[in-house]
Amino acid sequence: MSFNLKKYDSTSFETWNEICSCSVNGTFIQTMKFLSYHGNKFEDKSLMIYKDNICIGVFPAACDPNKSKYISSHPGTTFGGFVHIGKIKGNEMTEIFNILRKYYLSEGFENIIYKPTPYFYHQNPSQEDIYALHKLNAIRYRCDMSSTLDLEKELNFSSRRKRGLKKAKNNNIQISENFKYISEYWEILKENLKEKHNTNPVHNIKEINDLYKKFPENIKGIFALDRDKITGGVILFIHKNVIHAQYIASSNQGKTNSALDYVFDYAIRKFQLTNIKWFDFGISTENEGKYLNEGLYNFKKEFGSGSTIYEFYDWTL
Repeated sequence: MSFNLKKYDSTSFETWNEICSCSVNGTFIQTMKFLSYHGNKFEDKSLMIYKDNICIGVFPAACDPNKSKYISSHPGTTFGGFVHIGKIKGNEMTEIFNILRKYYLSEGFENIIYKPTPYFYHQNPSQEDIYALHKLNAIRYRCDMSSTLDLEKELNFSSRRKRGLKKAKNNNIQISENFKYISEYWEILKENLKEKHNTNPVHNIKEINDLYKKFPENIKGIFALDRDKITGGVILFIHKNVIHAQYIASSNQGKTNSALDYVFDYAIRKFQLTNIKWFDFGISTENEGKYLNEGLYNFKKEFGSGSTIYEFYDWTL
């Protein structure tokens, strides 16, 4: 048996997406259907890996926009890494990575920034890539902490979150999943990010609308309304077995009326009725994992979540 690779091009669009769909460790954000929304923002360097002429995995990658001679997998996603259908055993991943190394060196690159898919997104434990990175002397240079709730367990909200929920209900806050509210919500989100971090959302309003049209089953908005005015909400990315809270925001009025307590109570209970196991609130770390926003972290923990991590590796080729 032998491995070989092929540079991705548009003729392999369907094959790539099918690999992600059938994979043991991939999600919809690693499909070309998702990545294509970036247009020409990144210079694509993605590869497809074949075993005995059958595609068994894909490596979403592009030139790192901040570092010359660096490949990133992938600069346009929360996590990336090698996505495969579960046909790789033990040291075969190291063999595949050495093939990737040889290819990217020939293209003039010197390092790969590798963001593995966190284990709880896997359909079956698939951390051969992390073992291969260890063998190849990659350095874990960043570690972000997230808060993740097991939806199969009995809910255990803190007394503070319960009080907030009661307050929201007493103020007659209503919940809507209608995506027509996205523009109004995006203004609240932008204001929150500008005030707290002097940044803008990763996606602009056109991009999030375009993604919603492409993935109406994978992207949902949960919005809190106070007398028909949006006061808070969250955008959820729905993966095979994980709900990921991608954007969380609340107006000053929403903070006063505990809108987010109601939003998360609604979302968590909604997805408890499905076969999805994990509700991931997203990271609470800043400055590449070096600073923990304890207020945000504690807010998420008080819904009963535990701590999980997102890792980043720098592999010198």
